[in-house]
Amino acid sequence: MCQALRWVDNIRYLGVFISCSTKFSCSFDSAKRSFYRSFNAIFGKVGRAAPEEVVLHLDKTQCLPILLYALEACPTNRTLETLEFPFTRILMKIF
Repeated sequence: MCQALRWVDNIRYLGVFISCSTKFSCSFDSAKRSFYRSFNAIFGKVGRAAPEEVVLHLDKTQCLPILLYALEACPTNRTLETLEFPFTRILMKIF
């Protein structure tokens, strides 16, 4: 029995979302979403009760690897600029 293939804009392969494009490109929307979710979970538990150094250390060890996962596999033309924004936003939220 044959089934029709669905046309999609992104495909997930080994945790990396590859975008439909004329050039090889990756989508980091899911990584950003997971990064914000993990930071908000940590910040919601710790909040303002812990010092900023503790929150930054937790963010660096728990959240940042989610954002940077498989970065080596993707082209870096605008990747670093798009990944800098979420980290800047959480720094604004902490301080």
